[in-house]
Amino acid sequence: MDLAKKILNSIAITLPIALSPDDVHGHDKELQKLMDAGVVQRRAALTFPCGACGSYCEIKTLENRERVILCDSCEDARLYTLTDKEGYEFGISLPILLSNLLKELEFSIDNINAFFKDRLWSLGIHDINGTSREILFLRDAQDSEAEIFSFLAQKKASHPIVLSTISQRRLLNTEFILIPIETLLTSRGSGIFSKKRFEEILGRKGQTVSRESTALGSSELVLEKDTLLHSPDGFGNYQREKLEPMEHRIIENLYRRGCADKSKWHSRTEIASWLSVQEKSLSNAFTAIRKISKKVDIEIVEQHKSTKKYHINPDLVPK
Repeated sequence: MDLAKKILNSIAITLPIALSPDDVHGHDKELQKLMDAGVVQRRAALTFPCGACGSYCEIKTLENRERVILCDSCEDARLYTLTDKEGYEFGISLPILLSNLLKELEFSIDNINAFFKDRLWSLGIHDINGTSREILFLRDAQDSEAEIFSFLAQKKASHPIVLSTISQRRLLNTEFILIPIETLLTSRGSGIFSKKRFEEILGRKGQTVSRESTALGSSELVLEKDTLLHSPDGFGNYQREKLEPMEHRIIENLYRRGCADKSKWHSRTEIASWLSVQEKSLSNAFTAIRKISKKVDIEIVEQHKSTKKYHINPDLVPK
C-alpha cells in the first residue's frame, strides 16, 4: 500500500492535499481501490508546472474550452496548451478515509468530529472488548502544540485508542502510546484497512479493570476475584494470570492486613486459621504464588528468611 502510505504522510503535514499524476504513476491497482472507496477523486487541477522553469502557473480555460497556462516567470513568457492527460490531480478526502477505517473495523461512522483545525479527530466511542473506548486520530502534531496534548491528557483516564500519522520512532512529549495508522493498511481484498491487524495490536486477550478490582499499590498489579492483572498497555488492557480460590484468599488477606500494618509478619498457622483450612493445604498455593511472582517480576508475598513467616510485599500496599 505504497500510495496509501504516501497519502498518510501528506496528511500528516497539511490539509487539504492533492496528488499529481506523477505521484500516482505505477500504482494503478491501488489507486483504483482508493477511488472506489471515495478516498481519492480525480479532478481538474488549478495549477500546472511550467515545462521550462518549473513554476506552478494558474490554469485558465479559454472560450474554446482549451486549458492553458501562461508562465510570467520565464524570460520568454509563452502560452502552453494542456493535453487531455494534463491539468488534473487527485484530491484526497480525510473524512472519507476515516469513515472507511471505521467501516472496515466494523464500527459506527456517526460521530466523527474534528478539533484543533483538523489536527485531532474523535472517531466516536465504541464497544471494544466489552468496554466503551473512544478512538482518536491524531495528525502529526508538533511538540509545541501543547493544547492538543493537554486535551489528550484529559482523556487519558478513559484509555482512548489513539491512531496517528506519527511514526513509532518519533518521541513526543506525551505518555500516550500512539498506533501508527499505516500499520493497519492491507493490500488484501477490496478494503484499505485490516480489522485483524487492529485486533492483534490491541491484544484481544488483554483485560480492562473491573469495578470490583483492587489495585495493589503503584505496582500496576490488580487483584480481581479469580485473576491477577498485570503489565497494562497504554490503553488499559492488562495481561492476566488465573488465580485459584486459595491463592486469591491468601493474597487478599495478607493485603488487607498489610494495609493495617505492612511491617507485621504472619505464620502459616495464623493464615490457615484465617482461611479455616489445614496448614498443609497452603503449600501448593504458596508455590503457585511464587511462580506468578516470577512471571510478573514482582514478589507478591514475601517470606522472612529466619522466621519463615509471611506478609504482603510492602510496595503493594498504599503508602
